[in-house]
Amino acid sequence: MEKKSSETKVTHLSEYRVVAEERRRRKAERVYLAREVAAYMILPNGDQRFLSLIEVGPGGFSFQVPMARPIWTEGETPSAFHVRIFMTPKTYIELPATQLNETVDGTSLRFGCQVDQTVAAYEAYKAWVSFLGIYVKHGKTLADGGNDAA
Repeated sequence: MEKKSSETKVTHLSEYRVVAEERRRRKAERVYLAREVAAYMILPNGDQRFLSLIEVGPGGFSFQVPMARPIWTEGETPSAFHVRIFMTPKTYIELPATQLNETVDGTSLRFGCQVDQTVAAYEAYKAWVSFLGIYVKHGKTLADGGNDAA
């Protein structure tokens, strides 16, 4: 009976580590996306709208916009669009994306999108997402004496 109890504790500790790692990854990713990356939705008429990226993954990304300041006019919400993700002020990758869902999160609208994995720029996007995940996992911060990032 004791053995089962200790095994259960190990399982719970393992689950806790997975959850804690995911929280840390999301926090670091959101800080990076907010401070270092600019993304714009390209509307069918050629206009650009700034996107506040909140999460990226190999299959797509999510972004949010304040409900008080929508990024498009009524009835203009596109289900398919191109997104430009800037890594520097003058360089970007552009990908076709499809909106999958829309949710209300307090005072913001959140959108989940899937990127087109058949275009050439997807290779760069996928590598960037992979790098970001690895960097967050192994990154350290100077502010706290080299402890894990986030």
